[in-house]
Amino acid sequence: MTETKAPVTGVQSKAFKKYAVTVGPTGRKRYIRFLVFAPPKTGKTVFSLTAPRPLHIDVEKSAAHYAERDLGLPGVAKPGEFAHCDVDSSKVLSFLRDLESEGALEHPEKFQFPFETIIVDPVSLFVSDSRRDFLAKKAQILADKKNMSFDDAMTKVKIEINEWPAAKYPEEELNRLLRSANCHKIMTAHSAAELGEVENTYTGQTQLKKVDEKAKGGNGNLYECDVILELLSEHDPDNVKHAKRCARIREDRTRTFKQGQIVESVCFSMWQAAIDSDKDWNAPPATTTMARGNTANMDAAVQMCMDNPKIKALAAKLGYSDEALRKGIAAKKGNLQEVLKAMEAKAAKLDPPMLEPEPPTSDNSPPVETAEPPTEAPWNDDAPPADF
Repeated sequence: MTETKAPVTGVQSKAFKKYAVTVGPTGRKRYIRFLVFAPPKTGKTVFSLTAPRPLHIDVEKSAAHYAERDLGLPGVAKPGEFAHCDVDSSKVLSFLRDLESEGALEHPEKFQFPFETIIVDPVSLFVSDSRRDFLAKKAQILADKKNMSFDDAMTKVKIEINEWPAAKYPEEELNRLLRSANCHKIMTAHSAAELGEVENTYTGQTQLKKVDEKAKGGNGNLYECDVILELLSEHDPDNVKHAKRCARIREDRTRTFKQGQIVESVCFSMWQAAIDSDKDWNAPPATTTMARGNTANMDAAVQMCMDNPKIKALAAKLGYSDEALRKGIAAKKGNLQEVLKAMEAKAAKLDPPMLEPEPPTSDNSPPVETAEPPTEAPWNDDAPPADF
């Protein structure tokens, strides 16, 4: 005997009707959000224009030639296949708010150019300009109050801790507008050096050194994306090795690629299967998954450390085998900064101090033999990597 469900009874909610609350599948399309960062002239705009029907917001005003002529690049949108607009960083929010008021963000398919992707290129310029404008307002107030020049006032102002919410309002507003858009989003950014404290092998002092690359200005909700790509420059060893336009996967919540993986000839369509599938993108950010022991992300982070030239040189000096080195890096959770600091401190112990030569003796007594200082045995594969 087949059971039949009883009809739903009860008072109908006006709020449910007003806000179109649905029970069951909504039938909405899935959209993806990218952050692509790299040095200038490495292909950030080219990658962005491989997305479907893009609306290109050119903040830097340096990509108009893509709309003027066909560059013959495979997979890249040709003139007439995308919308392009030069918008100053100070007018980006106004432009998107106008689109929002017209309903173009909620229903882009109904308008003259039914865009499927919004590109903000580069978002790092928008972030830096908005923070500079905030400082300029403070400097103008200080200059009027202290009767000094504006340039002198700019050197004396900074964003205080309690002022950051106000200073970052433009970034949060841009994030809100992008979230409300029913389309894909791609943000490009210039790269910046990520500094870390590294102990000097010879002096023993700690100093700041470049340990990695990161997206410029990327420390807020605006930079939280489904996929984060680092495009490699033509001089990058990984790019030279593959001899193609490559990207390093910094984060991929769709699980299309592993963290740290090098992808050749990268383009938007590589993620189309994940967009079309019903697979859950419930993967947490890379730092969280590593802390929870996600094996794929951990292996990729360990491999990135093992490929680092400085770590390779220190490993050769310390006599570590590849397996022993892998264990030590894994014990440090694949943290490049911590691995370098630990290995440099260990290598410093193997360098004996410089001694002045002894003066020659006048007698014929044999020289006194001195025992060599004991050195630590290389870390063998069976030993636990606790001393790393």
